[in-house]
Amino acid sequence: MLNKYKAITYLPIIILIALALNQLVLANFLNLSPWLGGGYGMFSTTDAGSNRHLHIYLKSEGIKKELIYPPELRELALKTKSFPTNYSLARFAKKLLETEKDEYTKSIEVQVWKSHFKKHSLQPSSKILKFLEIHID
Repeated sequence: MLNKYKAITYLPIIILIALALNQLVLANFLNLSPWLGGGYGMFSTTDAGSNRHLHIYLKSEGIKKELIYPPELRELALKTKSFPTNYSLARFAKKLLETEKDEYTKSIEVQVWKSHFKKHSLQPSSKILKFLEIHID
């Protein structure tokens, strides 16, 4: 009987280890902002969703027009930047197309970029994390 209760005491430790491993996988392989997902990235990186940026392009025949998302999509944009999956990029693009699409639009491309600083000089640069282009029928 004592062993059964002793095993239960390890449950919180197992849950915390699983949570930490999940956050490491998501942050290192699926571009989750290290500030999210239960990790301690806020202590070691500036890669928060608010430090990432979006580039959005409407494409038509021979024309590529960059868009700025409207203020009402600010929260969705932050979620998309913080965890840029194909699903979140597609959801953001479709929401944006509801207001921006015209009859000439052939596709929309959404890109998520991460700010990066060189080690010694702290010179800023950007690196693309994820992009998705949706073709419109």
